[in-house]
Amino acid sequence: MASLMLGAPSKSPAAAMTEERVVVVANDGSHVWVEAQRQSTCGQCSVNKGCGTAVLNGVLGVRRTRVRAKTEILDLQPGEIVIVGMRDAALLKSAAAIFGVPIVLMLLAAIFGTWVLQQFGAAAGEGARIVLGFVGLAAGVVWTMYWAARQKNDGRDGLRVLRRAPAASVFVPIVRHV
Repeated sequence: MASLMLGAPSKSPAAAMTEERVVVVANDGSHVWVEAQRQSTCGQCSVNKGCGTAVLNGVLGVRRTRVRAKTEILDLQPGEIVIVGMRDAALLKSAAAIFGVPIVLMLLAAIFGTWVLQQFGAAAGEGARIVLGFVGLAAGVVWTMYWAARQKNDGRDGLRVLRRAPAASVFVPIVRHV
């Protein structure tokens, strides 16, 4: 039985892509909505239940992520298991943009803002640096949202359905009883 693990990619060296097994939720022509089940690797290390990740995973439960993927396989049906992929370069570029840009802008705004305040003779105390840092962080988040919207509409580096999963692949949804 295969389990879905977002973030535990299988590598295809020839294509330089990160691949993941997902289940098709809906098909709207050239795109499909797919769902992946996020899991931690808990239960696979020697620490197991003594780990904070295991505790959080138990409290928060297993989450599913639903995303849109481009496909050339037009007859996909909801419930089918497929392999989706994303180029490694696109994945790294996205991670750098989403995490790196806001942090860099936060630091630059705090440093540059402090320098500007000192040039005008204003006191650049810790509170001013904190506020300037938050302004830079907010600017980074806004830029990232704009960049992500452009990437979504671009379609070159996005998620693509590569192929149907082998018949032995089974998607077993985990139901959490409360």
